[in-house]
Amino acid sequence: MTAGYAYGSAEISRSPVSLDELDDLKRAVGFDADDERALEELGDILRDRREQLFERWFGLVGHFFLPTFAGPDGTPDQTYIDRTHPRFMQWIEDTCTLPYDQDWLDYQHEIGLRHHRAKKNRTDGVASAEIVPFRYLPITCTR
Repeated sequence: MTAGYAYGSAEISRSPVSLDELDDLKRAVGFDADDERALEELGDILRDRREQLFERWFGLVGHFFLPTFAGPDGTPDQTYIDRTHPRFMQWIEDTCTLPYDQDWLDYQHEIGLRHHRAKKNRTDGVASAEIVPFRYLPITCTR
């Protein structure tokens, strides 16, 4: 099990977003059963290529995120990066393979909290930037 990965555990709180609201959001962006099937197929394709995907993504947008991994001296904390990397790999797989049910919704909320001062740095016990600016989060899904 990946350190700090808490999918489906009692240690994470229930998302304030309901499943009905998630369904509304999916309809608003045109996400349907065909998209879910396509993601499942993509999950099969990416299973052994997640690292390549990460390297490509990081090469395009990683410089925006490095400051959120910096320690008090402003230098990116490699230990922190190394701890979060396996969870990012798991997130790619989860996005493609898990059902969008209450457990999934709750964990997405947990991920959001870990990017916000509410929980940032706590999972890994580091002293780093207190928040990942929202303006950079959508590019994790669009590049």
